[in-house]
Amino acid sequence: MRAIEVERVVWTFVSNLLRGPATIRVGMERLIEKERTSQAQNPEHETELWAQKIADCAQRRSAYQDQQAAGLMSLEELGSKLRDLDNTRRIAERELAALKRLV
Repeated sequence: MRAIEVERVVWTFVSNLLRGPATIRVGMERLIEKERTSQAQNPEHETELWAQKIADCAQRRSAYQDQQAAGLMSLEELGSKLRDLDNTRRIAERELAALKRLV
């Protein structure tokens, strides 16, 4: 296909989507519901994902500290990164605890 033809087809598709945001909303709602349903059917898998998230936070915390020790980031940047990680870890721990109560 020629680029000009592809551009026309893509532009038509995108402009139609932009004119009908309800279509996007409905599609997103379907995807969200599908994700919720699949997670509800497999709590063991979701448990593994949250446990991995907690482990990832610990690994990233160490890496950020190493970067600061090497002079690659300021203490202010380190503090910001660590606060973000702590929030993520707390959420993951809360979700993991909730899942363990269900299983």
